[in-house]
Amino acid sequence: MSPTAQNSTDKLVQGPIIRINPWELHIRDPEFYETIYDGHGDRRDKFLPHCQWTDTSSAGQATVDHDLHKIRRAAQNPFFSKKQIQLFAPYIQSSVEKLIGRFANEYKGLEKPLTLSDAYGCFSGDIMMEYCFSKNHNFLDIPDFHSPFLEAVNNLETGVHVLVHFPWLLPIAKSLPEAILPAQVRLVFDFKKVWLFCSRNNQAYEGKGNESPDSRCNGRSQSRI
Repeated sequence: MSPTAQNSTDKLVQGPIIRINPWELHIRDPEFYETIYDGHGDRRDKFLPHCQWTDTSSAGQATVDHDLHKIRRAAQNPFFSKKQIQLFAPYIQSSVEKLIGRFANEYKGLEKPLTLSDAYGCFSGDIMMEYCFSKNHNFLDIPDFHSPFLEAVNNLETGVHVLVHFPWLLPIAKSLPEAILPAQVRLVFDFKKVWLFCSRNNQAYEGKGNESPDSRCNGRSQSRI
């Protein structure tokens, strides 16, 4: 899949698909993307080392087995139907208006620097938190759009490549007392606690045939399912 050839200067010319080790390919061919991501009905398990770093083995993203991933992904489909997104559109629109309002009131005509990645991060963060947990963290209200939580998430992403190759570092990091962790990292740990609480709370009430009374965990998201 990755042919090589020699040109007139006797230098190797590598093709768009290169095998970097026995388990991985690097692909630089946009026309080949649909072949990879569509699958055409092929059964493809995920690469385990690329899933271990997530520490969420029961999530769809970290599910290695193809058939199990298909089941877990199907459970998420109602969240992304056209109808449900349209029902949520008013909240998205209100967030857009809040963002544009801050641009106009705090930055228009001024020589004040604006980091767009932070602004759009707050915008998308508010939408995702409200949609998934019915809990608005009001990231868009933070001065200068500087959210310590979103910054911590971005910083943690830089360690993904390290954890892929050294997965044993994750349980060590988790075993450390939270008190000695950087403040930003503790924010991420606190979010995971809320997420686990919501999941367990919903499961307990669903098992009794009831809806969870905690709007932070359920709210509109639960009613969609």
